[in-house]
Amino acid sequence: MLPKIIIDGYNVLHLIDSYQHVLHLDLERAREMLIHDVRVYRSYKSVDIMIVFDGAADVPTPFHLQRRGRIRIMFSKAPLKADPVIVKLVETDRRKRRITVVTADREVIQQAKAHGCTILHPQEFYSRIQAPHKGNQLNTKYEQDMSDDELDEWKRLFGIDE
Repeated sequence: MLPKIIIDGYNVLHLIDSYQHVLHLDLERAREMLIHDVRVYRSYKSVDIMIVFDGAADVPTPFHLQRRGRIRIMFSKAPLKADPVIVKLVETDRRKRRITVVTADREVIQQAKAHGCTILHPQEFYSRIQAPHKGNQLNTKYEQDMSDDELDEWKRLFGIDE
């Protein structure tokens, strides 16, 4: 079974300068930047990754889960914060010692450590996901999402009608 990384999404966005600058202008763009960086990291690391973001008002259930490539993204239902969701994910996992939690939140750190998880500060995590591919465009070349036109062209080529 792969090691698991659970990322406190907004905690990372608020603590990393590269995301912070964008966060104040465009929340969605800052989230997408983090998701992209994590997807690139996942493309060369064998690890199960989940990013958990604080509540969104339009989430119909206690949480909303989506996939982007090989990572999972979870939004808690407002007003629920990501913190209790992360703690619950840790508590319910049978292999807690394989989990690394990326956060600077003291309560989450305390709870995760009590369950035997590894803690990684967002700055350290950011350094890890940036270091191996800095200056190497090959790693990101194939991680980009297709445009709607490109997707339509592939569907046409393979005879897929929707």
